[in-house]
Amino acid sequence: MPIFTGLNITTSDTLAFFALIISVCNTIFTIRFYQKQTQLADQQKKLNSLMSDRESDEAADKKKASIHANIVGCGNDKKLVICNKGKSVARNVRIEFPNGNTCVMESDIMDKFPLKRFEPTAEVRLIIVQDTETKHKFSIEIHWDDDFEDYRKKLIELVL
Repeated sequence: MPIFTGLNITTSDTLAFFALIISVCNTIFTIRFYQKQTQLADQQKKLNSLMSDRESDEAADKKKASIHANIVGCGNDKKLVICNKGKSVARNVRIEFPNGNTCVMESDIMDKFPLKRFEPTAEVRLIIVQDTETKHKFSIEIHWDDDFEDYRKKLIELVL
């Protein structure tokens, strides 16, 4: 039975047309959903990669000793403090003065270095002696081994 007299459109034609529209809409929604799902999967891969890198870095940090040097005190009573701020034990810790030692007592260095084991949070204090010949800026090179790597070194510039 025709709904419109001049067009010969039947009820089944109308229902088929609406079914086609619904099918096209569902296809569009499915494509959009798939695109968002792909984006989400890519973001998840990136996040997993970042988390893996972070865990690797944390595992490496647990194996590293981090040796630092600083000058503490004021006036003529100054000391060179060498400390291990890392999470691992430093072994065979040695110090050198690439430009020569003009301020730290040699006997103090000889008594305390080389260190066989330098525990995390540990520190060593060396007496600084100043006179008119003392340079105000000097360099210290620290060498050590740890669980991360053998023969690590750090050059530190200090100012009195």
